[in-house]
Amino acid sequence: MRAFEAWCVQQKPPHLPHPCATTTYTRYGLHLIRLGKAGKYKPDSVGAYMSRIWNWQPVDLRSDLSRFKARLRAGAGNGWRLAVR
Repeated sequence: MRAFEAWCVQQKPPHLPHPCATTTYTRYGLHLIRLGKAGKYKPDSVGAYMSRIWNWQPVDLRSDLSRFKARLRAGAGNGWRLAVR
């Protein structure tokens, strides 16, 4: 959660990490997808990180997953380099 919270604070204007808006959730997911395509993460890792953020949110204020999931599925097979561990 610390990486997500730090990312939220760095945005202009800062985003609220908890509870976060669907826009914030989706933008952070796209940020991780860009890092993944650069070789930092595997698609499954990005999905797992985003799932943890979603589960951390209050149940009645959780973001809509559909926008992020569609982008992750589209990006996973399209130019994603293998993560180096």
